[in-house]
Amino acid sequence: MNIEAKRDELSSWIHNIGEDMLIRIDELKKSMSNEIVIYTANGEGLTKEQYVAHVEGISKSIDNGAKTYSSEEVRDYVLNRKR
Repeated sequence: MNIEAKRDELSSWIHNIGEDMLIRIDELKKSMSNEIVIYTANGEGLTKEQYVAHVEGISKSIDNGAKTYSSEEVRDYVLNRKR
């Protein structure tokens, strides 16, 4: 079955279902929008909204004077640190 036929089938099904099933479908849709899109270095999963908030928080910290490092400084640190 091609995608257009599947969409038509689902559309017809949705038009004929009860409110309780529509509520369950809406909950599924909402849960899908909370999917994990990235993992932190510590393995914590973040949704899109959490990731955007995380990046915006970092940007604000930098704007407020947080210390940053150039790629060269990071490379030198990694290559020259004592193990």
